[in-house]
Amino acid sequence: MKSNLFRLDWLDAGRGIAVAVLAAVLTYIVGALNTPGFEFSSIDWAYIVKIALTSGISYLVKNFLSDESGRLGGVL
Repeated sequence: MKSNLFRLDWLDAGRGIAVAVLAAVLTYIVGALNTPGFEFSSIDWAYIVKIALTSGISYLVKNFLSDESGRLGGVL
């Protein structure tokens, strides 16, 4: 069940955290695979946190602006 328009519940927060972690990890892995000579000892934690915060907040904003049937603004 989804939350109503302009509301968030704990399930939204949990899913937002999951989206944040997955987006950060996958984005960093793709970047690492595309960087020649990448070493895992040189992980840029600030970059990972920025990706996580951006994706998590984006997910929460999307859910806040969507109704229980997933329509953005209750219209789309």
